[in-house]
Amino acid sequence: MTNKDKITFLETNLSRILSLISSSDTKIATFFAIDSAMLGVLVALTPSSNAWTIFPGLMSSISSILLLISIAMLAAAAFPRIKGPKQSIIYFKGISDREEGQYMNAIRDISEDSYLEDLSRQCHRNAEIATAKYHWIKSAAFTLFISCPFWLLSIYSLCKVRG
Repeated sequence: MTNKDKITFLETNLSRILSLISSSDTKIATFFAIDSAMLGVLVALTPSSNAWTIFPGLMSSISSILLLISIAMLAAAAFPRIKGPKQSIIYFKGISDREEGQYMNAIRDISEDSYLEDLSRQCHRNAEIATAKYHWIKSAAFTLFISCPFWLLSIYSLCKVRG
């Protein structure tokens, strides 16, 4: 494989990985909306303090805790990860850490081998970022799904309490 073929492969791979990261951000927004809506329904059905009984209180507590944990995991997935290869001509932080003239000189002076190395590092780092995001999203989704039976029982029992 020639350097040009490697560059094409790595640029395509980096683009694919960045698309996965973008896709994960969409999933975060969707799960956050579901978690928030479910919590909102619980709050809307909350009876006065003297109307609580054990079963609805227990189910509501369990589902609320699970939904809040899911939201915390989504926050961990959404938190920006800006640590990347130093002196990169591709990575936004590596670019912004330099003065404009320094960056222009780095672009002008880069060799094909250096560019290949930078692309390789970018693919690796962004794959780490995508892996971390998807780990947190998967955990948040699992917690959301686990909360569903408790939430449904909460809704049913709270509706009965309200009459």
